[in-house]
Amino acid sequence: MILATFTLSSQTLHISKSLNELVQAAIYTHLPDAEHKGYGKENKNFKAMNFFAEQEKNRISIRFSAFNKEYEATIAKAILLDTFKIGALHFARKTVEICEKRIEENQAILSGYVCVYIKDPQGKRLFLEPKDERFLKSLKNNALQKYEALLGEPYQGELDIQTLYQKKFPQFFLYGKAKNLSWYGKYEVKANPKMLNLLLDTGMGSKAMQGCGFVEVWE
Repeated sequence: MILATFTLSSQTLHISKSLNELVQAAIYTHLPDAEHKGYGKENKNFKAMNFFAEQEKNRISIRFSAFNKEYEATIAKAILLDTFKIGALHFARKTVEICEKRIEENQAILSGYVCVYIKDPQGKRLFLEPKDERFLKSLKNNALQKYEALLGEPYQGELDIQTLYQKKFPQFFLYGKAKNLSWYGKYEVKANPKMLNLLLDTGMGSKAMQGCGFVEVWE
């Protein structure tokens, strides 16, 4: 994972409504076209990376992780060489930090804003809360399908995901005209290390490259 911070010269410029879209575009600019298309079959398409971006006053922070660690190095290099462009923004200062942590055990507590939705009979999206049983079922199915799509093999072993905590109020993650509703939560995940590290690298749930699903090990 890389952690990048960008300091704007002005404290009055707020781009939070378009931040996820701009960051996604900046990332894809430096990676092969195949990563934009994703991996999977038919209507199941998975991305092999994810990010979390936020703006606080004149500071933008981005967390980015990828299944292919060379992509993390590519993005870090682009930031340092000033070729990573977030729209037309100019920054007074930039920093990049590599924070690599791998899971060796068969259990971990992962935390972050995870987005899961289903469609009602009218085709409208219904966003689910972490405490909803349908949320956990969808989360598990998503993880299994992503594992097979990215690694090219069926998952072997236990996979159990339980919600330990969720914030009372959700948060909208904006991407274009989409409003992806997500709750911050903590999850106990029992799985083999390959699966756990895949979730760290690529996120949990839906909309991984629209700013949702980035998780970290909670300590």
